[in-house]
Amino acid sequence: MINVNIENQEAEFLAHELFISKTDSRGIIEYGNPIFVRVSGYSEDQLIGAPHKIIRHRDMPKSVFKLFWGKLQANDAIIAYVKNRSIDGKYYWVLATAYPSANKDGYVSIRIKPLSKNFEFAQSLYKQVLQVEQEKGMEEGIKFILGELKKLGFNSYEEFMIYSLYEELGARQKVVRTSYSKQYTSKDQQVAALVNTFTEMKTLSVNSIHRFSQAVLPLKEYLKSKEEFEVGASQIAQVCERLEFLSVNMSISAHKLGKLGGTLSVVANSFQATAQKIVKDFEDFQKKSVQIADRIQGIFLNLGCATVQNEMLGFSLGEILEKLTSRVDGSGGKPMSLEIEHSIKQTEELIKNIEHYFKPVFKEAESFYSLINSNHRNLVQLGDLVTQLDLIKTGGKLEGSRSNEIVQSFEPFILEMNEFIEGVQTPVQKIMYLIKGLETAFADILAAGVHTEHVSQELVFLINDLKQTLAKFDQVEVAI
Repeated sequence: MINVNIENQEAEFLAHELFISKTDSRGIIEYGNPIFVRVSGYSEDQLIGAPHKIIRHRDMPKSVFKLFWGKLQANDAIIAYVKNRSIDGKYYWVLATAYPSANKDGYVSIRIKPLSKNFEFAQSLYKQVLQVEQEKGMEEGIKFILGELKKLGFNSYEEFMIYSLYEELGARQKVVRTSYSKQYTSKDQQVAALVNTFTEMKTLSVNSIHRFSQAVLPLKEYLKSKEEFEVGASQIAQVCERLEFLSVNMSISAHKLGKLGGTLSVVANSFQATAQKIVKDFEDFQKKSVQIADRIQGIFLNLGCATVQNEMLGFSLGEILEKLTSRVDGSGGKPMSLEIEHSIKQTEELIKNIEHYFKPVFKEAESFYSLINSNHRNLVQLGDLVTQLDLIKTGGKLEGSRSNEIVQSFEPFILEMNEFIEGVQTPVQKIMYLIKGLETAFADILAAGVHTEHVSQELVFLINDLKQTLAKFDQVEVAI
């Protein structure tokens, strides 16, 4: 029998906490950190070897899980709001960021507490999806999700999940700043040496978290830039299609005027040459804009996932320090040396996952930054050519004012040139704004990435120091 009173109670999952679990490729739990154990209410022994669905809540739509596991099985990262059930029937909500493990032998899922207004929408949406599933089935549930997201301006589930991740990370930053400042000490000399090394690792990790988050989270402003690139490039394309015809027709009209149109033929030829350059430059610009638009979602998702992993490492080091400094002698449990060995392995695994994930992400970020730079140069050249065209137009207008016949012949072309210049300037300015913003953002991200790589190297050195300290550790049955 379901205890309704318990079901309406929320299991404690604090805003600054994170929890992590690792499963094999079938979804069988292989590891869960202490927060996962506490929030779920299961013992560690009960969780390890159990299917991850052991914590599934009946309020979760099946269609969300289909989207979730479909992405994971395609070796892609995925993000979703998930309502889980603890062993005693309480509920707890998470924003789960899941991705294939470094060894490709399963999946890792890191969960943070939802705090943003976006979460309110997700809760409401899931209730509606459940109703649709009950009446029409899971496939209709997926269609309903995508339809509701479309109404909010999201063209795909991927777009929504990236937005959700950045919203939640931003909300989280406001509440976690003080949680990393706790200092740890131990009167036990042997433990104190370990505490000092883990503290140094935590300090390095927290600095890396702060710098990396400060670089990545401003990207939220550009989450919709995929559409803006596509629309802007399309607008310029439409205007440029008319440009070549305009330049050819202008040359024909100048030729028909004979000697009277001699000077204007020079203007028309200059116009035609400049128009051809604009069309050629635009083709290069358009190709790169399409590449940027195609890659934006993927790279934003990967950078968001990298941010979550970075935060998980810092939080895990805090968990280890809590264990080391709160042990009670003679309380039973694993020997201290085994606990430390387990903590070192856990930290090594997290660092390995970060390195495995960061390297391709930053290689992609470097490539993306180079593409943005190149597109910026294209756009500057395009702007210069449009300015040149404006000068040619002014020259043509002056030449055309010498006789009524010339005025009548060239007035329509002057008007069309005006339309072209006005039609191309607005989308060029909008895309220039986007490119400059992305350029600045990715320059900061690459600098933060270099810092993160250096921190990872230092952490590996400190891990080796821990192993040496552990080797000297007395093999006594001191419990944590």
